[in-house]
Amino acid sequence: MAYNFIPTTLKEILQKSEYKNAKQSQAEIVVLFNYLKNKYPDIESPLALDPGKPNAVKITRRITSGESVPSIKRATKVKTINMAPGEGSRGGRGAGNRGNAFEQQLEKDIMAWVRGDEIKNKAHATFIEEFVNHYKLTRIDKIVVINEAALNKRRPLQFNGDAVTIGKSSSFNIGDVVTDITVESTNTKQVSRTIYLSLKYGPTVSFFNVGIGTIFSGDDFKNRKSSDGRGQALLKLFGLEEESFFRSFESSAKNRPKLHTVVVTQKINKGRLIAFLKSGIGYGYHLVHFLNNKIHHQEMTNRFLESAALPQSVIVKYGGVSGDGLRVDIFLETPEYSFKLNMRNKQGGVKPTHIMSDYKAKH
Repeated sequence: MAYNFIPTTLKEILQKSEYKNAKQSQAEIVVLFNYLKNKYPDIESPLALDPGKPNAVKITRRITSGESVPSIKRATKVKTINMAPGEGSRGGRGAGNRGNAFEQQLEKDIMAWVRGDEIKNKAHATFIEEFVNHYKLTRIDKIVVINEAALNKRRPLQFNGDAVTIGKSSSFNIGDVVTDITVESTNTKQVSRTIYLSLKYGPTVSFFNVGIGTIFSGDDFKNRKSSDGRGQALLKLFGLEEESFFRSFESSAKNRPKLHTVVVTQKINKGRLIAFLKSGIGYGYHLVHFLNNKIHHQEMTNRFLESAALPQSVIVKYGGVSGDGLRVDIFLETPEYSFKLNMRNKQGGVKPTHIMSDYKAKH
């Protein structure tokens, strides 16, 4: 069998027959599950299990990229079950697949509203009612709905001296780049407009996910010093200590800095960080986030962006939350969002390949 048992509740583990017959494994999996759910409440299913091997467990890489398996073993005092990073056979259970389904269904439901048909999904129906009222759309308008999610338009990092921004354009008006669903309407007075919807699904969502794999060389990690101006600009942007940054990606855990947390709010160049955040968040679109069976949404205007990208505090954790992960986490607060920017390897390696900007709205 494969790792195809993906429990979301303790009850599922306790009722699974294969684990009822393996009491010791079941007890330790319960301890592990409770530990991970308490520490990472936003992760619905931290474990992937193989009922044919009750003593084997895969812990999602969303956790092990920040907290190592040995660290989890020490914290839980679990001894008999074998833990390893992995996603198991999540298949259609993954947020990516459910996110795609959300995009497709919302597109269909917007068109259902245009036709005057019933919308059975209550969350979609509530959102669409609020959305059309916000933009003053009517069914007598000529409305075209275009699903553009599959285009997946790239927004790479751009460097200009010490300035770092995201995307090829110098404009922060990025609706046509980040759109998943585009609504084009023409009213009876022949006034046309285009509304871009950027869709997000689930508890862990990002404004951007950009590659940095070519910015730091192998010699940089050996010498613990950046030889590329782009790398130097990136470290300055977040107020990162050069040696601590490179040590965070040492393959040997004993060489990594332990529980190294630094408040860099006064150290960063505020203007450059604001420009970076503005380019990553942008404006000119409607943000639509499905979470906990509700749709939270916000028109992303230039005025809102001014508040969303205003840093109030910036804290760096070398080695992530656990202090011994192969990553650097940057916790950043603005009046509108709590950001967790993480620099890590997304391919299961050591050296960082990407910067991701997970966020939670405050209102």
